[in-house]
Amino acid sequence: GNGVTKDLNKASSFYEKACSLGNGDGCAHLGYNYENGNGVTKDLNKANSLYEKACSLDNGRGCNNLGYNYENGNGVTKDLNKANSFYEKACSLDFGGGCTNLGYNYANGNGVTRDLNKANSFYEKACSLDDGRGCAILGYNYQYGNGVTKDLNKASSFYEKACSLGNGDGCAHLGYNYENGNGVTKDLNKASSFYEKACSLGNGDGCAHLGYNYENGNGVTKDLNKANSLYEKACSLDNGRGCNNLGYNYENGNGVTKDLNKANSFYEKACSLDFGGGCTNLGYNYANGNGVTKDFNKASSFYEKACSLDDGTGCSNLGVSYEYGIGVTRDLKKANILLKKACRLGVKKFCKK
Repeated sequence: GNGVTKDLNKASSFYEKACSLGNGDGCAHLGYNYENGNGVTKDLNKANSLYEKACSLDNGRGCNNLGYNYENGNGVTKDLNKANSFYEKACSLDFGGGCTNLGYNYANGNGVTRDLNKANSFYEKACSLDDGRGCAILGYNYQYGNGVTKDLNKASSFYEKACSLGNGDGCAHLGYNYENGNGVTKDLNKASSFYEKACSLGNGDGCAHLGYNYENGNGVTKDLNKANSLYEKACSLDNGRGCNNLGYNYENGNGVTKDLNKANSFYEKACSLDFGGGCTNLGYNYANGNGVTKDFNKASSFYEKACSLDDGTGCSNLGVSYEYGIGVTRDLKKANILLKKACRLGVKKFCKK
């Protein structure tokens, strides 16, 4: 709808003419419309055929999209070798998304030998081509020293560029660094501002962290209604932290009417999303019959999952369960191992003096 009334049928018609005239970008855009049913009947075979033509015309977008479909088996037989080959061509044609996708596959050994150095090299090129996802991943790798020397200043710099390019992960990570003074001067106002932008871009972690700041008045005026609204949005975006925090507030009546059924439902979703705190909280409620029928076996099962996700309280609760044989067969050796892990994860009362 730039200067004209939005019309997907007309758009696809003009893309079709462009493609017939040998314009690779027209072919790529038309392929995308066939892939998603925009102004045309959805047809993955046509989409991939158009991506292939676009790629043969040295259009990086077409190569990248075809690579993605080979990687995921969309309308073609899944083939990681072909996927990486198309990503490589896309990257050589300076399409940043292709570089990022190829970097990701090198980082994870998908169809290629795992190589973090190569991965970071592709992420770096992607970022130089203004691909926000590439910048965000490169920032993350500098933050945690994945294939590069740990450098928090560089990490924050790459996050900042990613955020400026509309990448929600970059905004959320940058907010976290401002909140904790990682590579930047600690600034809760800036942290909340970046979390807000991340959330507006559909990043659940940004919504959850911003909710936490509203709940506690960190860099913003304390507002439990806003906090819970943000947790709800985070949870709807499948963010386990948001689901867990919302569950906790329903359990305790913080800004909402106390409701143990809702609390346990949110804890359950948090746990299913591999957020360990949600598993621990749900386990605790099963152990104590809070909103559910008391069930020590279920409690121990949830504590076990929580501990496997490195939640210290989950480990300590499971350790105590083994120590006294609550919901599990008593096993002092297992109890000792679990309580030591809890200590390593920050539950200090189980650290031997």
